[in-house]
Amino acid sequence: MSALRRRRALRLCVVACAAIVLALALSISALLPLLALSPVLFGVPHIASDVRYLLVRAARGQGGVRVPLRLARVLGPLFALAALLGLFGAGSAALAVACAAVVWTALVTVQSGRLRIALSIAALVASALALSYPWLARLVLAQAHNWIALGIAAFLVRRRAASGWLPLALIVGGVLLIASGACDAWLLLASTGSVGRTALREVAAVVAPPGAAPVIALRWVALFAFAQAVHYSAWLSIVPDAERENERPVSFRRSFELLRADFGEAGARGVVLATIALPVSACFALDPARRAYVGVAIFHGFVELAWLLVLLSSTRFGAASRRAVA
Repeated sequence: MSALRRRRALRLCVVACAAIVLALALSISALLPLLALSPVLFGVPHIASDVRYLLVRAARGQGGVRVPLRLARVLGPLFALAALLGLFGAGSAALAVACAAVVWTALVTVQSGRLRIALSIAALVASALALSYPWLARLVLAQAHNWIALGIAAFLVRRRAASGWLPLALIVGGVLLIASGACDAWLLLASTGSVGRTALREVAAVVAPPGAAPVIALRWVALFAFAQAVHYSAWLSIVPDAERENERPVSFRRSFELLRADFGEAGARGVVLATIALPVSACFALDPARRAYVGVAIFHGFVELAWLLVLLSSTRFGAASRRAVA
């Protein structure tokens, strides 16, 4: 244990591997509680972590990519509006605002004319597909955003984690176990509980292809639950640990001080209050609390897309992209 406290690179690898194994175990043996409870327990702090490291700190030049301050000042209100619209059930409007934020990011950051044309064509094709096949758009957004977030987390911690191949191998192994059907017996047993039945039905309607056989739909749901659990652990533990200047773990008091330094006093207290309020409200009405979180969370995948666009247009990656387009 003392070695884990002293050596952050080792600690990051061990924590990542333990989180992946636990996520896989819960995804195949406690699927319903995982779907119902993990968003209300960990959703708010994970969104706060996304905004903190991909927008707030990035605007100050901290982390892997610098988000221009003039861009961050526009993205912040747009994403806040999207979250507010999602909270009040205006999901389509929230998606439109979040998409507008990503489009604005492209207009501000991408300098290459050819790359702009390529991105515009890709956006038009994606929009046409989303309008023609809305179920496919929902499935891709729901399933892909977890993996995109994990890819960004891996990029941010790449220089501070040891043996990065091991967590990757565990993730690939978990995906293969679920997708191959090796865990079907466990999944069928795990889907028979009472707590989380509504969550299972609602999640399956989004993350599984329509008309899929029940066991195939369960595999899709389990893949989503597995990726989401690893996603949460990455942004609640691994990324914050890697981004701290201090090599050793810090206390809860110090963690709050660092949060306050990024969000301000009111913002930090708001994050803590929302983190507590959502699980408390779920004790009285689990499904409405979970749906409220899902509505608010609509925007956060687009924060990741905006950050990726900034990465794409940065000097190193932008040059490579421009050569590829040329």
